[in-house]
Amino acid sequence: GVTLTAVDGPGEGRFWVGFKLTPLASGNFAWEIAVHNLNSHLAAGAFEVQLPAGAQVSNVGFHDVDYHSGEPFAGTDWTSSVTTGNTLLWSTDSHAANQNANALRWGSLYNFRFETDLPPQVSQVPATIHLFRPGPINQVALTLDPKASMAAVAGAAHGTNVNSAFPRQAAVQVLAAGAVPAAGHMVNFSVVSGDAAIAGASSVLTDATGKAGVNLTAGSIPGPVIVRADDGQNVVDIDLYIREFKVYWNASVGTLIFTTFTEQPGMLLTYTWDLAPPILATPWGPLASTILAPGPNFGAVSATGLVGSYDPSLVTGMDGNHVRAYFNMGYLNGLGLSVTFQSVSSYLDALGFQYYLSNPVVVTF
Repeated sequence: GVTLTAVDGPGEGRFWVGFKLTPLASGNFAWEIAVHNLNSHLAAGAFEVQLPAGAQVSNVGFHDVDYHSGEPFAGTDWTSSVTTGNTLLWSTDSHAANQNANALRWGSLYNFRFETDLPPQVSQVPATIHLFRPGPINQVALTLDPKASMAAVAGAAHGTNVNSAFPRQAAVQVLAAGAVPAAGHMVNFSVVSGDAAIAGASSVLTDATGKAGVNLTAGSIPGPVIVRADDGQNVVDIDLYIREFKVYWNASVGTLIFTTFTEQPGMLLTYTWDLAPPILATPWGPLASTILAPGPNFGAVSATGLVGSYDPSLVTGMDGNHVRAYFNMGYLNGLGLSVTFQSVSSYLDALGFQYYLSNPVVVTF
């Protein structure tokens, strides 16, 4: 997905420029540019890109090398600004001001990145490398040619409970050259790993915005799921996760074990139980016994300290999972109680604040 362009100063030296444009789930477009000075003695002191007409720029970034071991060159990052004509310019000090400024010298590569709210709208974006040392030329022009691309725009890195529908589609956006949405483009989806199935057609035409997606249903086995989108030119993998909450009751020794399988490390958990909970439909699955709708015999233990008894150790580990055992519970055996258990939590995902509600588990003692 990267365009590589050789940029030559006549009779002077060569730069290599790598460019990739990526659509983001936010609707913005990420521009990533790498400029390598292969053998230009004049070096580069500034780099500019012509922004799309009317585009707003954000998240401007720059990365260079760190000089060391007595080298005289400055390590000050290039500054960036939007100049007349909606051009984004990065630059270091001029040669006249400081001969040891942080120029892009031969054998070095610098990175330039930013986001825009509009695509390029043209297949070739004008850009300029301004040379650092005085010489027969003071700049070289080039064009950034965004390739046709495909990227995940929805459904990535989210999960659902076992035997449930995923709340969001697994979707991609296909862009033609110039980041123009490719409408009517066939995308084939498949589940390449994990216990999930596509609900409906697996081959989908992109809409007017270049987007295509499929609905998925989780099976009974928790763990990661990979959905692959293939348009014949590009392949994109979308990562999903199937969660599960299990309760193990060993009546002979009176041990009760809660096991939570998730994809979120460091997630604060709340374990709830109720003898007669209401069952409510929510966007995250069936809500049985929670702080949102407690039944007549509600109880909870929580790492948040906001409900029930406080237990700060109820936090998922680095693998996103958690196990909690309660011993000496033999007095429950034979009581004939049917108790609904559920794991409740919240976390911040790529699309904002989301609740996690596990599948309810009913245990009869």
